[in-house]
Amino acid sequence: MIGLKVSHIVIFIVSITILSSIPIFLSEFTLHLLFILFIYITLAQAFNMLAGFCGYLSLGHVAYYGIGMYITAVLVRFGQPLSIACFCSAASAGVFGLVVSLPLFRLRGASFALGTLAISTFMHTLFSQEWLGLGGSAGLVLRIPYSYGKIPFYFASFIAAVLVTLITKLIRHSRFGLALLSIREDEDVAEVLGVKTLKEKLKIIWLSAFFTGLCGGIMALYMGHICPDNAFPLTISLQMQFMSILGGLGTVIGPIVGAVTLVGLDSLITFTIRELNTFFYALIILLTMIFMPDGIWGTFVEYRRKRVLKSNNHRKEGGSQ
Repeated sequence: MIGLKVSHIVIFIVSITILSSIPIFLSEFTLHLLFILFIYITLAQAFNMLAGFCGYLSLGHVAYYGIGMYITAVLVRFGQPLSIACFCSAASAGVFGLVVSLPLFRLRGASFALGTLAISTFMHTLFSQEWLGLGGSAGLVLRIPYSYGKIPFYFASFIAAVLVTLITKLIRHSRFGLALLSIREDEDVAEVLGVKTLKEKLKIIWLSAFFTGLCGGIMALYMGHICPDNAFPLTISLQMQFMSILGGLGTVIGPIVGAVTLVGLDSLITFTIRELNTFFYALIILLTMIFMPDGIWGTFVEYRRKRVLKSNNHRKEGGSQ
């Protein structure tokens, strides 16, 4: 078991070293694809924290993404450094997640999901208003120096993806993660057994909203233009669900698998039938839930577990003979 852990650490270090070194050898388009991939991994892991570990399916996670975009834009326009603006926007998205979740966590199941959708719709409408001073429907334009290029954004998204994955891994194998899983399985029983369910849910929503807002902040700087339509698009929430469900909710590797799949599908659909992308996302999620309810990675892990059990049984039978 120790050897297996050491091998995982070695693979992780080698992967980090390679991914940290290759940007200078890549084209602008490849850097863009990798940037999008790391953003998707971060978004998928953030969604997985709440839906996969805690069992609360959100349809309005894009609200935290949009908050991150707008707060980053405002801070940059007031002369704050880009890194500080991104961090403050992520922290603000986390606080916003705490505030809106206090009443929402009284709901469960479909009611909670619809409540989050209502919040994101409200935020889109709110930020479209001219009186707010944020450009209304036209939005805001950020003047980022061209000297930045794509490499700094590559590293920003890369660090975010690595950090959220490590935190997800730590949560998965901690007492905090065990408490979240107990809430997912049966919240009432978990509370009877002494789990402070509201406290644990607020902790995980802050983390989930923090990383979602961080992605929003990075994307605001990358795009240079923020408006309600690109800050609060429903497609972001759908893509977060797509990646997590397709890869495997409640796992660490699953969201990464889902993000890689989404980037591949996006690249394919862009050059074929872009207007049908939402239809294909819905179709693939439906087929996954019917034929692979544990997602791609979850199904693979279960298949490997059964193979090991079958192999062990054969050995025992052979030994007994």
